[in-house]
Amino acid sequence: MTATIALTGMLAGSLLTGSGSAQAAPVESASTAGDVSVAPDAASAVKAAKRSGHRVEVGSARTELTQLFANPTGGFTAEAAVMPQRTQRADGSWADIDLSLRRSAAGWTPAASVADVRFSAGGSGPAVVLSRAGKSLSLSWPTRLPKPTVSGEAATYADVLPGTDLVLRATRTGFTHVFVVRTAQAAAEPRLRELRFALGGNARITRSGDGRLSAVVGGQEIASAEPAVMWDSTVGSVASTSAGRASAPTGADPASGARSTDAAPGDRARVATVSADFLRRTPGPSPRRAAAHRR
Repeated sequence: MTATIALTGMLAGSLLTGSGSAQAAPVESASTAGDVSVAPDAASAVKAAKRSGHRVEVGSARTELTQLFANPTGGFTAEAAVMPQRTQRADGSWADIDLSLRRSAAGWTPAASVADVRFSAGGSGPAVVLSRAGKSLSLSWPTRLPKPTVSGEAATYADVLPGTDLVLRATRTGFTHVFVVRTAQAAAEPRLRELRFALGGNARITRSGDGRLSAVVGGQEIASAEPAVMWDSTVGSVASTSAGRASAPTGADPASGARSTDAAPGDRARVATVSADFLRRTPGPSPRRAAAHRR
């Protein structure tokens, strides 16, 4: 989204779909050797659990985040996750989340996700489009994008600036976009000091006091973005800073611990916030733009 733009040693931003009520849908009953594992409603689940001797899911109570099971000894067990575990298909059935990108006529999309997100296949047009309930938000890079290299849930657009790649990554709740600055020479590029996306779609962008951005249509939040950050690829000991992480313990192996990637900072990476602004729509054909600035 708009506020998710950032600069990096890596520069990162993320966009999450807005909150909404998950609607349970009919779930097909699965059986193994005659034992039902999913029943359509609570009463059926209770009977099936007592008969089979194992717990049975209440299909009508299933959502993206929760499941409800009838226990064979009586009562129910509820299981909940903080991130979506499954998504509902158009036909009412459910599929486990699968963020692997698949090629479509419109670009690259996750195989199964709660977020309706599409990444560019290269060329002109939006780099990413996020849709929700018939409303949309898009980010467009100022120049034509190269064809991406796709691996798993990530699409990498090489050299959108000299020595700097743009990585779009599908997540369980939306997407992230990260600029990977590959060399010190690339980091000296003046255009890295202010990265701009053109904003499209019918969402209105608002910002809270803590830097969080929201995309709102008709009073409904369709997407949000936490404050943008940047991180480096430090693997050895680093001095503690107010914006970074604490130095490595004395005697620690500099090569140990997780290293920085385009998905997340490493254990010893220095992390800093990046300011993100958006320019409101003005009269005329000029698109809105979002910009990230290094502090």
